[in-house]
Amino acid sequence: MPIPEVLNVIERYASAYRALQELQDNNPDLLAVGDQKTGVIGEFYALLYLKHRYPSAAITYSENPSQTGWDIKVVPHDYTEPLTIQVKTVSDYSSNRTITPISPGWNELYCLFLDRDLRPTGFWVIDDDSFLAGETRTGLRMRHPNNLASGSADIPFGDNRVGELNAIVNQFRNGMNQ
Repeated sequence: MPIPEVLNVIERYASAYRALQELQDNNPDLLAVGDQKTGVIGEFYALLYLKHRYPSAAITYSENPSQTGWDIKVVPHDYTEPLTIQVKTVSDYSSNRTITPISPGWNELYCLFLDRDLRPTGFWVIDDDSFLAGETRTGLRMRHPNNLASGSADIPFGDNRVGELNAIVNQFRNGMNQ
């Protein structure tokens, strides 16, 4: 049994986890509060998408990580009605792709599928909440980007917009969209 190898990997994971937590603590406008790092990473990608889509808007994370209706709020520069976004993220490490409960209270639902390097390979923007029928839904499954027949049939996934998202992420990565 490779016990030393397991202990070594745990130490490396703890180091990366600690570094991400420190970035969260010191940059609350860039990384949401929370200890579910896959979700925090998905919300960060969503934030970059929104910063590109609404460059002059005030964009904030919910101050309450247990708030269930939305994760990110966009207030347009003209102070029209705010847009609320709920973000659901699943990684390729999830064997069943079960999404955390989806609650009503959002204008758009962003569903992200991350590969094993935690980079987006699936991104769906959903603006029709009728599948919720006004109630929180549990046990729903994320679509796998390589299998359009996968995921819960109730969710109107639509087109995978990951190309658009990754182009935006790359702009930020290259400093072209700060």
